[in-house]
Amino acid sequence: MSCKINSLSSPIPCKLYTKKPRLRRTNTILFSFSSSEKQQKTISTSTSIEAYTVSFKTEKGCKLGISRYPDFEYDAEGGMGTGVGAKVTENNNPANNDLPVSFDLETLYIPPLTSSTTKFLGFPLPPFLKIDIVPEAFHGSINQESGKVDLEFKAKFLFSAGSLYKAPPLMVKTVLTSEETKGTMRSGRGKRLDKEGKCRLVGVATIDPIDDFFMNSFLGLPTECLAELKAPWEGIRKQWLNYVETATHSLEHPKQTLEIMIKWQPPSQGWFSINTDDKVQGQDGIVGCGGLIRDANGHVCGFAKTNKLVLDLHCGAYEGLCMAQNRGLTAVGLKMDAQTVSQSLERTQEGCSSRRVV
Repeated sequence: MSCKINSLSSPIPCKLYTKKPRLRRTNTILFSFSSSEKQQKTISTSTSIEAYTVSFKTEKGCKLGISRYPDFEYDAEGGMGTGVGAKVTENNNPANNDLPVSFDLETLYIPPLTSSTTKFLGFPLPPFLKIDIVPEAFHGSINQESGKVDLEFKAKFLFSAGSLYKAPPLMVKTVLTSEETKGTMRSGRGKRLDKEGKCRLVGVATIDPIDDFFMNSFLGLPTECLAELKAPWEGIRKQWLNYVETATHSLEHPKQTLEIMIKWQPPSQGWFSINTDDKVQGQDGIVGCGGLIRDANGHVCGFAKTNKLVLDLHCGAYEGLCMAQNRGLTAVGLKMDAQTVSQSLERTQEGCSSRRVV
């Protein structure tokens, strides 16, 4: 897979680029002290969250293998997806170089295995045979210094033969990695992200038996499968959100603190946090809004939109809540700096059995 990160690495080759942040938002924690004429010292520390939006398109030259059968030649051209990554840096020194990324399942598409996309022993699959791939999870990390890539992939494989036969879903869960992966039957070696942004990802998974005698016998389930993919990756946007802490130390008086704003805290398990903001762009009344939805583990998805039909104070809240609703999220905490929106949401009862507005 060839990969790109605009601030990523794959058998998937990848290209990653890094862009300078377009937006900077600063939250400040102020420390106040009793007055003193003696010399004081000011120390500033900062923690920044770098948010990335990435996209990819799959290419030809991929492979899929199962059991002891020879590999399928798979043309995955036309596949695509977008995702979001976030990395924390303190005092301009990142805790590590891993960039956590999570892909939006609504935009993630992998072409089915058909006679036009797949060959076995040099021959196309029979026209009536089709294997659909339905992703259920695609997230992991990319180390921008070493080029190491690890992406957890989970999907349903749906076998069908026209309208005559449809097998129960085969569940596949693996880690697509740029490193070496080994199973009892299958193995592969990936390639780390290089300076040109190319890499190769491989993954080995165990497939359990299903409630279908024919499929269990034909594939010899339980068994192993191997995936090798190629795709160009492209980072679209990077945004730095900085949290600055300023402290003043007095020689005679103990330090006192006044907390004005605090950096983001993970929600409780089972909850999702929406952080959103809005801005009116110029004098034409166009409203720009954006935000992130994160779970307790920090996995994120995001949005950015413009609109001329709604009030700027409500645009981000509306878009964020719509995105959460479309994903079936029922336990959501909404965080913003617009008190009027919070008050209006608290007064609104329709469609909400409970709410938590921060």
